[in-house]
Amino acid sequence: MNEREVEVRRRLAQELAQEVAVEPPGERFGWQAQAACLGAPAALFYPDRPNPERAQDVWNLYCHRCPVWRSCFEASSSERLGIWAGLMAGERRRLRFDPHLARLLARRLEHR
Repeated sequence: MNEREVEVRRRLAQELAQEVAVEPPGERFGWQAQAACLGAPAALFYPDRPNPERAQDVWNLYCHRCPVWRSCFEASSSERLGIWAGLMAGERRRLRFDPHLARLLARRLEHR
């Protein structure tokens, strides 16, 4: 881990130390029970301002290894706010309208 990654993790830990964790899901969203981010602070996924660096941090910490990434991405279709599947709203929109990009990302995730 390089110095920048250490600093990002330290900063995030400080910001989120007092935040509430993501609640365990009910029956309706069963796939969330297997999410890599379960128990992570909710504020991590809903920054005050859209922030590509924060989305990258979420990707690096959770999403790149998440077994239910595809379900999260699909569930994000109606979400205008927050970081879902390691992507900001604008990134998710672009992937939805460009199936080629979505397939490339899905392939990359399957071969991690």
